[in-house]
Amino acid sequence: MCELPARRLNSTSHVSFGVAEPPTLLQTCQDFLKEHVDELDHVGHVPFHLMAPVIQNATAPQLYSIEEANPQFVGESEALWENHCRREFRGRERGEFETWRELYIRCHDEREAKLQAIQARAEQARAARAPARVTKLAYVEGPAKPPRNVRRAQERHGTAGPAGPHDPLGRLTSHGGAAARPPRPLPEMPVRVPPPPAKKPKVVAPLMKKTMQFIKSVPSLRRK
Repeated sequence: MCELPARRLNSTSHVSFGVAEPPTLLQTCQDFLKEHVDELDHVGHVPFHLMAPVIQNATAPQLYSIEEANPQFVGESEALWENHCRREFRGRERGEFETWRELYIRCHDEREAKLQAIQARAEQARAARAPARVTKLAYVEGPAKPPRNVRRAQERHGTAGPAGPHDPLGRLTSHGGAAARPPRPLPEMPVRVPPPPAKKPKVVAPLMKKTMQFIKSVPSLRRK
């Protein structure tokens, strides 16, 4: 039986059979944080080079919020702030001893101030063009005037109210005559106080009446 010559294998070699390597634990954590970058807060003592892949695609407000919670990242994220400045504020250059982060904040504040000024001018122009609205009452005094057909029906049935605010007694009657005069006030009548009710005589029982008559008839029983 022939023996095959033994081959020495390199311990560092890796044989791939078409299957992708699974991600490491660090890559899995970084991918998870990328999907939840809005919820990032204080990360403790995690170094910046481990967090750089997570926040490299974050927006400027997200990056600013992360640095507010992690002040140790300020100064190490200048490359990210430079990208935001080049993208949003083209042609703006840093001042002397000014960082890219400070340049972005300054340009952002100037832009917000301009937008507020434009909005204020637009509101003033809109207020100047809009006519002032005045609320007017249709009927200042008295009841509302009904339509003509309703008014005629009320006059036929005698249910018509006052004719209008300036003619409270009505203009003319339905028969064409003059309007009725207002009723005269009644004279003041003296107030009569009713007399007190008369006292009813006491009703004496027949037996008691006979007893009293007997006592009166006997002289010895009368009171002295």
